[in-house]
Amino acid sequence: MRRDGNPITADIAVIGGGVTGAAIAYGLLRRSRQVVLLDEGDMALRASRGNGGLVWVQNKGLRCPAYTRLSLRSSLLWDRFSEDLKQDTGIDVAYERRGGLQCCLSTSEAETRAGQVREMMAACSGDGLDIRMIDHDEIKALEPRIGADVVAASYSPHDGAADPIKLLRALHAAILTRGGQIVSGPSVEAIECNGDGHVLRRNDRCVEAGQVIVAAGNGTRALAETVGVHLPIRPQKGQAIITERFEGHQKVFVIKARQTNYGHFILGSSIEEDAPDLGTDLGYIAPSVARSLRILPILRHARVLRTWAAYRVMTPDSFPIYGQIGDAEGVQVAICHSGITLAAFHALELPGILTGAASVDPITPFAATRFKEAA
Repeated sequence: MRRDGNPITADIAVIGGGVTGAAIAYGLLRRSRQVVLLDEGDMALRASRGNGGLVWVQNKGLRCPAYTRLSLRSSLLWDRFSEDLKQDTGIDVAYERRGGLQCCLSTSEAETRAGQVREMMAACSGDGLDIRMIDHDEIKALEPRIGADVVAASYSPHDGAADPIKLLRALHAAILTRGGQIVSGPSVEAIECNGDGHVLRRNDRCVEAGQVIVAAGNGTRALAETVGVHLPIRPQKGQAIITERFEGHQKVFVIKARQTNYGHFILGSSIEEDAPDLGTDLGYIAPSVARSLRILPILRHARVLRTWAAYRVMTPDSFPIYGQIGDAEGVQVAICHSGITLAAFHALELPGILTGAASVDPITPFAATRFKEAA
């Protein structure tokens, strides 16, 4: 195994250069910690580059109020987060909180969704959560291009969107601006714990750090195994299509039919388990896109510019995993499939929690031990 030069050293090593890992590294640097971010570079299968950029609250946390509160918490931090990134880097990540719609195409859908909204509001209205059902006329006032098939929708003013590519670029730029290191190249193969800290093994060099935060998406499972911990995570494939540009912009964001800041629409979102690769297949995405076209009929004859697919990182209950894993003191993980929504929390509050500097701890319900307890 080839080793070049002296080891890289830092107070904290963050493994994973996508939006989640980069946001955490940025937040640690804001707290004056010495940080190295380990990134696979362009070879990484980034979910950060394969998503719609939604900062979404209204469908987060059904039957898990702690996750609803966490999503709301992050949404409320996003204005400050995006402004701080712009000040640090000059990059505008195009964040806007316009509110969002989750549309229903039948009376039965609307009844089911209304029940979900009542459940979430009963649990979290005291935290400031605002979701309500609106009828077709109210929807039309918010989004004049809505189709006649939409009978009702849930609406939340908390929902917004950002440009995920600009966000990733801004985070990496901010890390460098604040004196952090970004080391691209081979993936980390193992984490070794010793009395003085941790050694991260790569095939080109080692990294020594007092604390390790693993935010490597689906790669986190293999790294956890090297410290004797099994994390029940899996890749889940999702696909979408991107249309040509349209003039104007949505007055309110529509989930699975969201218009970007460039004018393109991102349509559909598939859920595929055990997908062997990231090839695109319109057979999988077609039903979701067909639904999107009923919501926004103006897109029925739109030209498709491209399709893409990405792997989400999923846990058995679909909620995040945060905190120390097993008995590996000083090794913590941050796993979630809502890295854009939670990016503001990951940057502004999670670093303080992971380093023991915060007095408020909303991540306790998301410890990895919950899966052992459930078993």
